[in-house]
Amino acid sequence: RIHDRVPVYASAGEAVWPPERTVEKVKRYANAGYRAAKVGTMAATYPYYQYDPGSSKATFASPPVSRYAEMDAEKFAALRSALGDEFDLAVDGHQGAHPRPTTAREAIRIANAIEPYGILFYEEPLSYEDLPGWVELRRRTNVPIAGGESLTGVAEFEQFISAGALDIVQPDVSHVGGITAAKRILELAEAHRLKSAIHTGGTPGPGFAASLHLAVAQHSTVILERIHATAGTQARLIKDSLELVEGTIAAPTAPGLGLDLTAEFLAAHPFRTGMGVRS
Repeated sequence: RIHDRVPVYASAGEAVWPPERTVEKVKRYANAGYRAAKVGTMAATYPYYQYDPGSSKATFASPPVSRYAEMDAEKFAALRSALGDEFDLAVDGHQGAHPRPTTAREAIRIANAIEPYGILFYEEPLSYEDLPGWVELRRRTNVPIAGGESLTGVAEFEQFISAGALDIVQPDVSHVGGITAAKRILELAEAHRLKSAIHTGGTPGPGFAASLHLAVAQHSTVILERIHATAGTQARLIKDSLELVEGTIAAPTAPGLGLDLTAEFLAAHPFRTGMGVRS
């Protein structure tokens, strides 16, 4: 164990909302005890979620790509103003599986627009097929560039690390090849003096528990992702307390991964065909 406690951030996924709605959302995370949150860029999803005044009903708008950077700047200016300088803000480009991924030129515009607002990192700014674009983006901005949730195995990470494409590595233990592969990647990152922020977006149970174990055992750990919506389920499944204290979670102490996977829990959370598939 390297760390007694690990900072965590509330992950808001790829959802893109107007500035006032985003501020409301992140304030709820702050009130729940988080000291950091991640929200999407305008390029993260399509179309844009718009809300009618006085109504919670969502409609959809399609702003021009030329306004993405400007709108992201407006959003992060509002967030920084509302939450102050002691709250960390990260941004999710969510381009790893985007059907029409953004270009390096547009990602550079977005990074430059949000740079004044003290961004913790810019995650998945580009398609993983555009390695030269990642390298150019990192060269053209002071915002730390993070990625890796969609990469598998040590070799794919080695390509990005060797090319100088990343400031922060983000292996997902449930996707990259398990605990052993993730640990090798984190050690490779440390050897290159890079930081780590393990991705846990789709792994609220055993994957999150494993990620927490890895995070407390690495010098490179900056922060750990947590989907706040899964907190209740985690409390029933993970034996160790996941109580937030100043935005951090304590290192686990229960044997193994510290899971209490009972028949009753499994019965209450059955797998159903089609779960997670978007219409």
